[in-house]
Amino acid sequence: MTKKAFLIPISILLIFSIAFIGMILFRYESADDLYGFPIPRDAKITKQKEAFYEPDWWAASQEQKDGLPLTYRLRLKLDGWEMKERQGEWAAYVKEEKSLNVISTVDYLSVWHE
Repeated sequence: MTKKAFLIPISILLIFSIAFIGMILFRYESADDLYGFPIPRDAKITKQKEAFYEPDWWAASQEQKDGLPLTYRLRLKLDGWEMKERQGEWAAYVKEEKSLNVISTVDYLSVWHE
């Protein structure tokens, strides 16, 4: 195998890896009023109050594992959030004794705490 034939697949793999990591890190922002829970930057906010966030988001769907895309689940894990309970479209996430409720359906995401 020539050096060029080896470098091309490695370069492609490296580019895709950097893009994937960038999607995990920069596609979401932390919401201070939701204990720093990551919120998608590209979601269209329909309602937002203190401790409540409701956007239309194309990537949300109850048909995906846990109702959230892989990059979002990885970001939640990276930030220390753990799913404690799930019933249908609703899930409870916990981090350091702070609890949040998440509802994810087709194109809809809702995050709040009581």
